[in-house]
Order: sequence, then structure tokens, then C-alpha cells
Amino acid sequence: MSQYAKFAYFTSWSIYSINYKPNQIPVENLTHILYAFANIVNGEIALGDAWADVQISYGAKNTFNGVAGAFGYLNSRTGDLRTRNPNIKTLISIGGWTWSSAFSSLASTASGRQKFAKSIAAFLPKYGFDGVDIDWEYPVSGGAPGTPTSPQDGVNYVLLLQEIRNQLNAIAPNRYLLTVATSAAPNIAKNVNMRSVSDVVNYINLMSYDFAGAWMNRTSYDSNLYFDYQRSSGHSIDNAVCYYQSVGVPLSKIVLGTPFCGKVFKQVGAGTLPQVPGFNAPYNGVPAVGELPGMIEAGIINQVGVKQLTGANNPGGYVIMFDNNAKSASAFSISNKIFLTFENPSSIVAKCEYIKSKRLGGIMAWELSQDPTNTLTGIFKQQLG
Repeated sequence: MSQYAKFAYFTSWSIYSINYKPNQIPVENLTHILYAFANIVNGEIALGDAWADVQISYGAKNTFNGVAGAFGYLNSRTGDLRTRNPNIKTLISIGGWTWSSAFSSLASTASGRQKFAKSIAAFLPKYGFDGVDIDWEYPVSGGAPGTPTSPQDGVNYVLLLQEIRNQLNAIAPNRYLLTVATSAAPNIAKNVNMRSVSDVVNYINLMSYDFAGAWMNRTSYDSNLYFDYQRSSGHSIDNAVCYYQSVGVPLSKIVLGTPFCGKVFKQVGAGTLPQVPGFNAPYNGVPAVGELPGMIEAGIINQVGVKQLTGANNPGGYVIMFDNNAKSASAFSISNKIFLTFENPSSIVAKCEYIKSKRLGGIMAWELSQDPTNTLTGIFKQQLG
């Protein structure tokens, strides 16, 4: 068994417009599957999408205690998934960018924390999950507009995790995994005592992506390992890892996140790095869904779209570049004035080498449907075992 964890998120909504089903999960390349997302209703964990989660049929053998849907497929002990990888672990992820609004309130009292934790302790054995992933975005500050926060969130976050751990151990000592998804921005991560978090959880999944996007004034890299020359986004994975290490988090508990989607900018002007055309350049807008192949939402493209734009036919004359300083891939079309920042085999290999050199806990992908040919998770397996 690999010494490195290889996590990947599978999203409930991927079965719809993208038509990416649980049987397409490259389970041979992974150690852990994170299912996104469960919601929070009345202070308790709740199904996020009942049809996708527990109702759609994938055949009688792909059920768990009579439960169908993705939960049944992921957690059947005799179904297709564990036939392919008997050692796979599954975790239910709670919250995310959209469903984090209830965390601050429920975590603010001992009774609220206990109620929530007990609901998780009932949910996991009911549906067959091996653990839970808390994706509170974010305690104190930094979440989606309108998400309630409190200055006490940082303290309450640790107390909530401790209560979840206690309730899980009460039903089965050391049986269930507890992980968290956390920010790679030190100015957000500092709101929580991450050393105390690391004492409670099995892994900290670092969301070391979304460094670039439509909110920026200039193009940049989305998940650069190191700072580029001009520190254009102000973020790098190494900077985040060094921050977590500096506050006492064991490196072996840090899981490095990588995005399987890319970011796209249009009407891009002159950049500031001649060797990387289109980089750190002004732009005017991002492509809408349908404007380019593989656009999954405005400004966000999947790996299929990246390959169509930059592959053999390459109608836009895209020049693919790899920044050896930042360890980040990009492409630029001079004729179309479009800049892409994305992951490719070279950037994933660089991240895996970094993981091994730092002896981190492993790697995590957001999210599987964005690379339906499983090219990138194949590199996880090749590089990390």
C-alpha cells in the first residue's frame, strides 16, 4: 500500500450535465474518495441531492444496506468499486462554498456541536462511509457573500472537530477518518489554530488552487507550486505549506490540493514575462459556457476542453508553456487573445516530487469529472504509488 494518500472529490452533480458516473471513478489510482457534498439542515448532516445520493440505481450489487445511488455504489462491500480496489476509503464531505452558512451558528454552542457531531456518527454507519470531511468555507472570514461568520469561529472550529472525533470514537474507536478542507491563503488559515486542528484530524486537505480567476485584474496561474517572478497572484503552494509548517502542523498530515479544471481569460493584452506570453497581463472578461469547448462555467474549463484547444489540431494556434520557476502550465493564443492556466502531466509530476521531497501526506484533486479520461490521477499512481 502506498505511503501517500491519493484523495479525489466526486461531486453529486457530475452525473447530470457532465454525465460522469461513479463507475468512471479511477479507483485503482486512488486511496480515498471524497463525496461532495452533504448539506446541513436543522443543525444536522443532511443529504445534498437525494436522487443522486441514494435513489438512482446502479444495479442491485451496488447498494449498501438497501441504499442505492452514489452512496450505494461507493460503499457496497461486494460491488464494482471494491472489486477494483478493496482498500479504497470513502468520506462524505460536508459544506463547501455553497453550503457553509450553518457552520458558524451550530459550532457556537456545546449543544449545537454535540447535535451535529452525533448526526454524523449516525450517518456514517447508516450509509457505509469510512469517514467525514469538514469543508467549512471559512471560519471568521473569506467565505461566499452572505455566509454568516463570527470572531469566535476559529475557536469553535477546533471545538467542533474535537466533538466530532469524540462522537465517532464513542461508536467505534479509531474506526472513522476525520479530515478537513482548508484554505491555502495564510491570511484566512490564520483565523484557526491549525496545530490544534492537526491534533484531531487524520489529514488536512489544502485547497491549494483558485489562485487565479475573474475577480483579478490580470492573468495569473491557478495553482502554482512556487511564486512566479512577479508574485502575480500573491499565492503559491510552497508558501502555504511553509505557513502550515511554521504554526506546527506535521507535514505528514498535509495533503496538497490540485485542480483538474483550468481558468480562462479573454481579450488578453501584453504580459510582463516575454517567455510566458499572456501571463500577468490585463484582460477583458472570461469565456461563457459554450463559448469554448469544455467550459463548465464562466471562466472555468475542464481537461477535455484544454486538450481540444491545445491538441493536435490546435485551431487557435495556442502555444503551450511550462514555467519552470512556478512549476505551472499555461497556453496562449495570440490570434484569439486567450490565456489558459491549467494542470498538465508536467505540473502534476512537479507536485508529486514536491510531496515526496517534503514528505507530505499526499495529494488531493478537485474534482474527478473535470478529467474524465483520468490522465492526471494516473500520474498520481505512477508518482506516489
